[in-house]
Amino acid sequence: MPIRIKVELNGREIAVATAENVSRLADISDYWVAVHEFPEPSLGINEIDEAGLIRKHDRNQSVWALVEKVAAFARASQI
Repeated sequence: MPIRIKVELNGREIAVATAENVSRLADISDYWVAVHEFPEPSLGINEIDEAGLIRKHDRNQSVWALVEKVAAFARASQI
């Protein structure tokens, strides 16, 4: 079952990501991640539509540690 991260601004969805464990819920797991950010030309925000793997995540942490890694993956996709 994947986690879904949704970012809204003034009630409008501007970005979404999913992360799904592909390591059978091992303590140290890999996650398949898909991120999408909607473009906003007036703010200079380009569209992001990327997918990939986050490796070796320690599942014995708060979910926010995984959210942080998903956000870093999305950020790296902008470069």
